[in-house]
Amino acid sequence: MVKDGIPAKDGQDATKQRVTVFVRIKPDLEAMDSDCPLLPPCVTVGPSAGDGVRDVVSTRLYLEKPSRQGGPATTRPFTFDGVLEQSATQADVYREVAQPIVDDVLEGYNGTILAYGQTGAGKTHTLSSIQPGSIGIVPRAAQDLFDRAGARGNRAVEVKLSYLQIYCEQIQDLLMQETGENLCIRELKDGGGARVGVPELQEMVVTCLDDCLRLIQLGDRNRTVAFTALNAHSSRSHAVIIFTVTTVIEEPGETKKRTGRLYLVDLAGSERLKK
Repeated sequence: MVKDGIPAKDGQDATKQRVTVFVRIKPDLEAMDSDCPLLPPCVTVGPSAGDGVRDVVSTRLYLEKPSRQGGPATTRPFTFDGVLEQSATQADVYREVAQPIVDDVLEGYNGTILAYGQTGAGKTHTLSSIQPGSIGIVPRAAQDLFDRAGARGNRAVEVKLSYLQIYCEQIQDLLMQETGENLCIRELKDGGGARVGVPELQEMVVTCLDDCLRLIQLGDRNRTVAFTALNAHSSRSHAVIIFTVTTVIEEPGETKKRTGRLYLVDLAGSERLKK
């Protein structure tokens, strides 16, 4: 999972101004149903790198590669911004990865969360699960936006949702009944500056979590699905859910308006790791 950097605020923490990378280790379901250790023997998680940035989530992961000649195994360390172990819950993932970005979107900044990995790694589950006891990042973020927006006193908050897919290098609006039309990316004038966007993309006003889930389920039905050797129900397109949050602040003699966007990206399975 990758969190995109957002525009820097005055005095903003430097860690929020860059791309950060989190690794989530998928639980070994067979091991969980037996007496085997929870972690597979080739993966271990070490302590933080000692930079003081994170004090809760580990930042180092070790992969052990057996020797082909019968000698000692070799261990390769990898350092990330956070390593979410097999015991990490969906709530843990949201708190570590997504909640800080939702905070900044409400303040008028943009943020992106990318789920990347092989087919079957758990990308869609982590992002979009609506199963009781295993709610994913998307519904948690939506509920968080509505809860926080409703507690902002002199601020009126409007939330809009868009849903697109990129398939065979074509951009399609998943909220349209006819999703075959290829949409174009444009540079759009946005307030005092410009941004890259898809001008024909629908933005639907949502006022509660049920509105969001209804639209996302509509988009899921339109999303292109094809067979792969690893997963017969694998999504073969990149899917992007966009929350556009516009806040109007009423102050004495002045009205301020600011807009932040939250991009939640479920990438297609990446089977060609070397490429």
